[in-house]
Amino acid sequence: MGSPSSVVLEIVFMMTFCAVPSYTIFWGPFFPCRDCTQQTLTSSGGLTRTPVPNAANVRHMKLVRESSAAGTCSQGSTYGFIGSDAWVDQGCSGDFKICYIEGKEIV
Repeated sequence: MGSPSSVVLEIVFMMTFCAVPSYTIFWGPFFPCRDCTQQTLTSSGGLTRTPVPNAANVRHMKLVRESSAAGTCSQGSTYGFIGSDAWVDQGCSGDFKICYIEGKEIV
């Protein structure tokens, strides 16, 4: 095992990128991670929220292929995630890679 700071960095990395199986470290369980899924999301101009199946919390979202006109997709501005939902807005449409923690939504 590395130094305390390297252990903390490793834990933060694993929790952020959902890259670790379920096990317990010091203060409690890590939630079971699932491989990322790909979903097509479309906004017709307004905000569209879409639940991610089996997700307790979405941890990461990346645009894989944009299908909207004029490059309207911008992370944090016209697409992103909240809790167990992914959202698109202002005409952003495309295929997104969405990584999440499996289970019931964590509030």
